[in-house]
This record gives sequence, structure tokens and C-alpha cells, in this order.
Amino acid sequence: MNNPFSKSLRFVILVTGASGIIAQIILIRELMVSFYGNELSIGLVLANWLILEALGSFVLGKTIERAKNKILLLSLFVIIFSLALPVMIYLARIIKNIIGAAPGETLSIPTMFLASFLILLPLSITHGALFTFSCNLFSAYRESEKAVGKVYVLETVGTIVGGIILPYLLIPYFSAFTIVFALGLINFLSLLLLLLTTPSIRLRVICGLLIILFGSLLIARLPERMQDVSISHQWRGHNVIYCRNSIYGNIVVTKQQEQYTFFEDGIPVINTPVPDIAFAEDFVHFSLLAHPNPKKVLIISGAAGGILTEILKHPVAEVDYVELDPLLLKAIEEFPTPVTTQELNDSRVKLIRQDARSFLREHAGKYDLILVNFLSPATLQLNRFFTKEFFALAKKRLESGGILASIGFGSLSYLSEDMKKIILSNWLALKSVFSEVTIIPGDFNLFLASSGGEVNVKPQTFIKRLQQRKIKTNLVTPGYILDRLSEYRLNWFWHCLRQTTDCFKQSGSQAINSDLTPHGVFYNLVYWSSLSTPVLRKFFNFLPSINLFNLSIIFLLLLIIGIFLVNWRFRSKPQKITIPFALFSTGFVGMVLNLTIILSFQSIYGYVYHQISILVTAFILGTALGGYLATTYFEKIKPAISFFLVVELLLILISLICPFVLFRVNIAGSSGKELIFPFLSLLVGFLVGVEFPLANKIYSNRATQSVGLLYGADLAGGFLGAILISIILIPILGILVTCLVVVIFKAVSGGLILIGHFRKAVKTKL
Repeated sequence: MNNPFSKSLRFVILVTGASGIIAQIILIRELMVSFYGNELSIGLVLANWLILEALGSFVLGKTIERAKNKILLLSLFVIIFSLALPVMIYLARIIKNIIGAAPGETLSIPTMFLASFLILLPLSITHGALFTFSCNLFSAYRESEKAVGKVYVLETVGTIVGGIILPYLLIPYFSAFTIVFALGLINFLSLLLLLLTTPSIRLRVICGLLIILFGSLLIARLPERMQDVSISHQWRGHNVIYCRNSIYGNIVVTKQQEQYTFFEDGIPVINTPVPDIAFAEDFVHFSLLAHPNPKKVLIISGAAGGILTEILKHPVAEVDYVELDPLLLKAIEEFPTPVTTQELNDSRVKLIRQDARSFLREHAGKYDLILVNFLSPATLQLNRFFTKEFFALAKKRLESGGILASIGFGSLSYLSEDMKKIILSNWLALKSVFSEVTIIPGDFNLFLASSGGEVNVKPQTFIKRLQQRKIKTNLVTPGYILDRLSEYRLNWFWHCLRQTTDCFKQSGSQAINSDLTPHGVFYNLVYWSSLSTPVLRKFFNFLPSINLFNLSIIFLLLLIIGIFLVNWRFRSKPQKITIPFALFSTGFVGMVLNLTIILSFQSIYGYVYHQISILVTAFILGTALGGYLATTYFEKIKPAISFFLVVELLLILISLICPFVLFRVNIAGSSGKELIFPFLSLLVGFLVGVEFPLANKIYSNRATQSVGLLYGADLAGGFLGAILISIILIPILGILVTCLVVVIFKAVSGGLILIGHFRKAVKTKL
């Protein structure tokens, strides 16, 4: 094949790589909003992306070897990918409409998995097939042995470019639809350049027409209209007047007559000018009446539009209001009401546009009361305010006798087993830090914690303080206080919890909710999944019984089966089983470690919505560097199997080091340590990238015959890792045990290679 064709094919491969990462990141962000801001859905989305890419690479990729017109197939899949991408983004936004879920409603894990699977199906399969197609075409004019490594590196370079420009040059300035229409245009242009070097006149015409179509649609601003229509359908029944993305997430404002509702990642956080008066009064007054003289108060999140008003009714001298996302405060200021204007302009109120945990760590002052306005640890971002680390940080900022007030799920009539586990998880985390923890049950539970003596929640005390402070209320009256704090209600509440508490202790499930062992997130997932898919309740109840010992038994069985296959079924060529299994385990290790780094970043910093692209790109940059070095020095790597074993050992070492680095950052303070996370991703990616071209050399002399199998094995391992880390490894086992699981799995694969290599060496000598 001539030189112009090879240059054009290289460009197509680069654009394919960029297209894949841009599509992946945009869809992750879109689905996070649809999935209630749940970061564990990142694992589910990546799992589906990988398994579908594996199917495309291994199953559809086989067709390229039999096809007579290989250029036609390549062109067809580029066109399908480019046309499907805007459709799938639209579908990602309206998926809740299709399944009948309301905005702000939490979806179950099976629903999230199936929804993302269907949305990614046409994209991931075609993108996976394009890799194998490119390898086959590339090998036609390059030495076959190096074709796979060259394509792997070229596609990865394209992925890096796409991952870098997306968060900095595209997302801040353009809508998702404008980005993907422009991306489709670039795909068609790259394809046309390739077709100009071939005799395929019809394909050139089709490609030219698609370029004209997409260019015209961009000029006519159709993508912007699709943006508005899709948001309108996404928020059916709501009049959306504001929709913006920040580094923390998605902010939406809806208006119904004169009532504004502010949403963060699909979750309603503020209503104004008529707030949820019952909640605001209940939360604020029961918290402040528990303190004899509250002068300095800190309120975390969602205080504008009602809660601040109730706080200011008390004789407070200072109220610090911390809001993580500055864009939310900006939206409140853009749509003012008399209530918010009066609150935010009060001389006692100080607005702090900063992550509350960073503020508590850096701020030297102390408070009489700290109010935490998050209902549940439904996501890792929210879980950061229900962990022992946060409670310990808040405790340091309380005056002697100061009180931390936190809220959680509750009910005045019935507490399900799953709800009780959420309540106990929060209670246990508080008890691990504070000497005194009191729960006031109700439609939501109010947790009051202090280390300066018992929290006085006697009805007579509350009524006396309410009257002394001359506070005017609609709900919190003497009669309401007597009912809410009655002995009957408290006895009923603790009687309901007692049986579940005993079960916690017997099963060992009483592990404390922490930043890097987010049990609270798991219990919330179980709670909502049980409501929507009760048939899976037994399965979710079984999951907490999984531990490192159980998983070690499974890995031991894998080792025994592997030894049998190496010594009998594949005794003449052990690499036929050991190398695909090693790449499967490497895909697993790479995905688990990369997601561990991503989810740890969210747990520590709280803004992974913006950082996803950076961390994923750092991982892919590492794979590019590793793949490039392995490919460049291909001939010099002798014996290849020994070098492969060294890489296996290094993957084990990084798996051991990773959790200790993450724990150190979390404990010592995270400020200024953000670069550690992309560096770890880069290092993991580098080791993963070295293995792939090396595995092709060991497996077969004709690399194009094995690329589909090995690439599919790599992606299938990543699929398993992404699924397990989303529902078992991180939420149940935590970071440390997750990394130990990775160590054991990789030790099994390395051990099988060593056994196979030893057997082959002995046989050769004999």
C-alpha cells in the first residue's frame, strides 16, 4: 500500500482514539446526572463500555479477516459510530422518562447497568471493532508482528489528545451536542482523506454528503436546539430556566409560577421563596434548642431559601454558610427572591464558597453548633459528610459543649431493615468520634452529637428555650415538641433498631463508615434497589458476607484449575492459556486500580465530575508510554517471558503501594496533593500498556491472529473489575482490601506463567 494511504490510516486511528474517550467521558457525565449523581455508576458505565468493546473487537473483528472489501467495513463502522453518538446522548438524558422514573429518583444498580448497556451498545461495539479493523489494515503494509503495538499506541495517543482537550477546551465552552456533532464531522473528514487514496468512489460520495450534512447542522445551530429539547424532555413536567455544569456537577433551576427549585446532579437542594417550612423549622429549631446559648453557627449546604431564616430567629452572632459549588450560589443570586435576598444580605451571615471539609481543616475558629444539611450518603460526594474522618474534623471545630447536628432517613410509622442499616451506619460512625450521640426520630432523624457532656433533649428544656428566645414558628410549638420528644416515640424507635443492631454485631457488618470504606453508600444503594427491585433483596443482603477469605478461596481454585490446564490440556503450548489469562487479570487490575484512584479522589476532594477526564487520560497516557516503549524495543526484549514476569511483579507492587498512599493523603491532609492521583493513574497505565504488545509477541508470531483474543481478554478483565468495584469491592471491602484482592489475583496469573515457563524449559532440556 502506498504512503498516502498509510498516513491517512494513521490519522483515522488517531481520530478513532480521540472519539472513543470523548464519547466515553461525555456519556459518563450525562449518566451520572441521570443516575442521581452516583459515582459508583462510573464503574457500571466503564464495565459496559469494556465488555461491548471486547465483543466488537473479538466477534465483529473476525469479519475483517474474511471480508474482501476491508475499507468498506471500516467506513461503515466509522459512520455508525458518528451517527449513533448524538442519539445516545439524547437517550442518556431521557432514559428516566423511558423507564418511568421521576427526576431526582434514585435508580437501582440493575437498572443503571441495563440502561447504560443499551445506551453504549452501538458505540462501544463499533469502536471495539474499529481497533481490530485498523490492526488488520495496518499489518498489510507493516511487519505483522509490530502492527498491533503500533495501532495500540496510535489509538492511545488519539485518546490522550481527546482526554486533554475535552475538559479544558470543549466542555467549558460548548454543549455536549455541539461537541459530538463536531466530532462526527472530524471523523467523516478523516475517513474521506483515507478514501481519497482508494478507488472507492461511492464511499467518497457518501462520506462527502455526510460532511456537508453535519457541517450544515452545525452552522444552523441544530445541536443547540437539541440541547434545549433534550433538557426539556429530561426534566419533564418542570420549567427549566437554568442549566450549567461546574467542576462539581450539574446545576439546574426550575420555575413553577413564582417558585424556584435548585437541583444538584438531579437532587433537589433548595426551594424558594416558599421553602419546605416543616423541614426547615424541625431541623433548625430542634438543633439550636439543644444548645443553651448558640452564638456561632456553621451550616453546611442548602441553607438559602428558608434554613438561614430559621437560624437567624435565634440570638446568634455569626452564621457561616458553606456551599461546595460556587455555581449554586451564583444561580441563587441570579434568581433572587425576597427570602434569599434578606438572608444573604444579613450582616451576621458569611458566605463561604469552599468545600466544607477543606474549610474545617483550614479554618481556625470554633462553633457552638455545626449543622450538616445532607439527608443520606447516597453518593461518595455526600458520603464524605457521614464518615468518621469528617466527624473527627468537625469535632475539632466545636467549642466545649458544642453540638454537631446531622440528619438522615426516618419514619414515624415503619422502619424497614434496609433503612435501619442506614440509620445504624450513621450512628456507629458518630459514636466512633463523639462520646454522646442522641437521635430524635421523626419523618427524618436528627442526630445530635457532642463530647462536652450529655445533649439535653428534654421537652421541658426545649419549650423553655423556645419561649425565652421569643421565636415565632409555624410547626415547632410546645405541643409538637412534647409529641416529637415523647418517651413512647423514643422507646418505639430504639425497639425497632435493637434487632438490627444485634444482627450488625453478629455478622461483623458494624464496620465504621469511612472515606475509603464507604459502607454508607452501599446501604443506600441496597435501600433504593430493594424498593425498585425487591427480587434482588436477598442478593444484596448476601453481599456484606463477602470478605477477603472468601475471595482468596476463589483465587485458590482458579490457581488449581490453571495448573491443571497448563500441565495437561495446554502442556505443549502453555502460553495459549497463561497469556490470555494474564491479560485478563491485567485488565482487571488496571480497571480496579484506576477506579480506586478515581473514587478515592471523589471521597477526599469531592469534585471528580470534573476530574474524571484528567484521571482517565493519565491512565491512558501511561498505557501509551508503556506500549510505545514495549513496541520500540520489541526486538531487544529477550527473553520476553522473563520481562513479562517482571511487569507482573511490578503490578503487584503498585497494588500494595497504592492504598497506603491514598490513606496517607486522606489522613495527612489533601491540600496540594491532587497531582498524586494522576501520577498513580499514569504509573498503573504504564505497566498495563507494557504488557499488551509484549503478550502478543509471546502468544503468537502472527500478532494479527491473536489481537482479537488478547484485546478481548484485556477488556473482559476490565469489565469484571468495573462491575465488582461498583457493588462489592469499594463499598463493602474498602480501598485496602480491594487492593489486596488485586494482589492475590495478579499473583495467581503470574504464578501460572511461571509454572508454564518452568515446565516448558524443563521439557526443552529433556
